[in-house]
Amino acid sequence: MDKYNRVIKLKLYDCFIKVIITDTISSRVTKIYKTHKCIEKDKTENPGDNCCGCVVDVDMNYYLLYNDNYPITTNTLQHEIYHLVQVIMKQRGIESKDDESGAWLMGFISQEVIDFLKIKNIKID
Repeated sequence: MDKYNRVIKLKLYDCFIKVIITDTISSRVTKIYKTHKCIEKDKTENPGDNCCGCVVDVDMNYYLLYNDNYPITTNTLQHEIYHLVQVIMKQRGIESKDDESGAWLMGFISQEVIDFLKIKNIKID
């Protein structure tokens, strides 16, 4: 069940990121795929409920999920945002050598997620 969520719009990249704090990552990932009517070949492996977080990519829009059953650490936060940035850039043909674009995007998303967590009084360990 989702405890909190927030949508971050990235106008420059013509996409959105939905940040979701949930206690059931596995069923939430399944629900995302079902909502978007994803066919099997478009799905990535469902990480299950024992992971701290994950990124789901659907139609060049993104879901950034964090598991409420585990503390959200700086490491987990940045780890998942890094994966997210890599997917966004790769899908848009932005070379990984373009450090500035990735660094800007990482910083922007990180600040948006941190601000969201602060508003919801969710501690980052």
